[in-house]
Amino acid sequence: IHSKTPDGTLFNRILILNYLTYINMKLISKLSDWYFSRKTLPHWGVLMLDCFIVLFASFVGKYYELDDIGFTHSFRSIVIGALLTTLLYAISFISFRTYRGIIRYSSFIDLQRIVFAALVGAVLTGLLSFVDEYIPNCSVASPHGVVVTFFISTLLMWMERVAVKRMYDNFHTDNSIPVAIYGTKAGGISLAKSISSVKDKKYTLEAFISDGMEMKDVILFGKKIYL
Repeated sequence: IHSKTPDGTLFNRILILNYLTYINMKLISKLSDWYFSRKTLPHWGVLMLDCFIVLFASFVGKYYELDDIGFTHSFRSIVIGALLTTLLYAISFISFRTYRGIIRYSSFIDLQRIVFAALVGAVLTGLLSFVDEYIPNCSVASPHGVVVTFFISTLLMWMERVAVKRMYDNFHTDNSIPVAIYGTKAGGISLAKSISSVKDKKYTLEAFISDGMEMKDVILFGKKIYL
């Protein structure tokens, strides 16, 4: 088609649009590889990100106790208390090594480790709240605020890891082959875990197949089971 004709102009625009889309996808893929590499997101980076989450949750926990005026009036002492709270959580994170591995490898065990580490941090913060009156210009959250800080920080750290893992999986399944696993017992579950844990994904799990009527309307690994 000649480029000067209306159809040719439209055809050329479509080619250019497809080419630009291809270039953008390649760029996004390279950026994701760079972002999720160990050099870009080292252990201290994960630890710092978790500490910022705890710091934010500490402010929310203290705001839960006070009104706007009280929070603003005591902001300086609240900042010192939030920093001490973050320090206690950081000690707990280091003890439980919640920063180990890249976020893309997050599993249920990692999420469980976060709960234990955050729980220890909350207990230490609760103990600190009983003696904060002896620390100059320091205001630590009350037991109710400590509970709020624990739940918010734990939830946000869970969401952080799950979101980044999903983002990584989406960026690395473009050229993978969709497959369905026949079987929902130990063998099928083991195979599904193997597919999801591989770094360079050659296959993408789309569904399960079973001949057992008890598996009707059951969802496994977020995938539908067909009979």
